[in-house]
Amino acid sequence: MDLPWNVIGVISSLIVLTILLALNVPKLVKYLLSPRIDVFLHTYPKDLVKQEGVLQFSDERQYKEELRVLPNSSPEIAMAISPKWSYEIKIIEVLGHLKSKITPAYLFAKDISDPTLIDVKIEPPIKDGEERKLTLRISTRESRKLFVKELRIKGSTQ
Repeated sequence: MDLPWNVIGVISSLIVLTILLALNVPKLVKYLLSPRIDVFLHTYPKDLVKQEGVLQFSDERQYKEELRVLPNSSPEIAMAISPKWSYEIKIIEVLGHLKSKITPAYLFAKDISDPTLIDVKIEPPIKDGEERKLTLRISTRESRKLFVKELRIKGSTQ
């Protein structure tokens, strides 16, 4: 049974259209949505590196929204950034609110590469019961929207 040429043309056009959509729809979705990135507050293992003002344990720990730090200290905070999809990151900004001054903290831990870790020091010292906000803003080449995450640091003896 011979197929007419117009049926072959329609089938081949549908195959080409399906392939083009499969290749380009994920790029379009990435462009329209804000980046899919996991951000955590992170503490290093106690035997690898010393973080000033932060309670450390023998294992590394991640905190989703809030990290409690020792009162009357200028804590050194690590933020773990782990993209869910493949992104080329252009800019990462860490912003402090109110009186918080953010400076890079030069903590060195061996053999930690994934996720990306950013170490910052928060000054002036955080008082007992005081809560401060940090905002992390990430810009990627693939998305037109900015990724924004707010994190809390709270001075507490508990």
